[in-house]
Amino acid sequence: MLRFFSYSKSSLLSTILLLVSVSPTSLLAQTGHDGAVARESFTLHYKTIGTGRPLLLLSGGPGFDVDYMMPLAQELSASYQCILLEQRGTGRSQPPALTPENVNVAVMVEDIEALRDSMKVNKLVILGHSWGGMLGMAYAAAHADRVDSLVLVASGGMDSSFGPIFMDNILMRATTIERQRIRQIQDAMGSAADLLTAYLDLFRLMVPLYFFDRDRGEQFMAAAKKESYHPQLAHLVQIDLQRNYNVRDQLRHFNPPVLIIQGHQDPIPEGVALDSKATLPNAQLLFLNESGHFPWLERPEAFYQSLRTFLRTER
Repeated sequence: MLRFFSYSKSSLLSTILLLVSVSPTSLLAQTGHDGAVARESFTLHYKTIGTGRPLLLLSGGPGFDVDYMMPLAQELSASYQCILLEQRGTGRSQPPALTPENVNVAVMVEDIEALRDSMKVNKLVILGHSWGGMLGMAYAAAHADRVDSLVLVASGGMDSSFGPIFMDNILMRATTIERQRIRQIQDAMGSAADLLTAYLDLFRLMVPLYFFDRDRGEQFMAAAKKESYHPQLAHLVQIDLQRNYNVRDQLRHFNPPVLIIQGHQDPIPEGVALDSKATLPNAQLLFLNESGHFPWLERPEAFYQSLRTFLRTER
């Protein structure tokens, strides 16, 4: 077993449970309205685009800027006020220092609650992708009365146990040459002068493996920006996920409607979505074939049709 994958199995989501921001220039800088919420030692930033029912978008990683979700927000903005949260430690939401005390799932949940209160939204509709789905579930577990509905897109699980299978599914898709290159990058990381560059090299190898259509994955990575990933934040969050994250018991009694969307070819095992469906009392599950970890990119028509139907029905 490659040391990189061994490490990732034990530390779980540190590097590769990812969403990468790939726009050559910041989409958030180009459009949308700024908002901010004062927190203990920093300002939590967000953007809104569109008008109508508020819809909070939670990006993946942990540790990726939310820019990559702007196309999704633009698609939905005719009917919804899409809120793109720059999670603490990403984008402009930068505490003066990142520590285990100010970077963990609990405080990030309370960031969402502070955002909701600041925007005077009674109940949130939340769409979380990948790690963002896990954060959305953690918020729902803590503030069930403040959630109108929840959409989990290619989400991680209700605990961290899915990690080893997830990483095996990634490894299975890599060629021998790719595995060798991954090992070389991982071996060099301990002394790498620019860890962000090393991580970006890994992403360029790994992200296409998240797609059913590998060519699409290659195109997706072509414009990747190393500045959009925040490895220190990711490291702290994934440690907390392993130690403290398990929302299954709380969500057994979560009654608001939930839509789970996952590609059949997502490296996250299908059992994760099936487990969420079995646990959440009011959940529906949609599997999309010929789709990996980014279903709105690989199966946009089916994805948006199902999402819009759910959001209209669950008002």
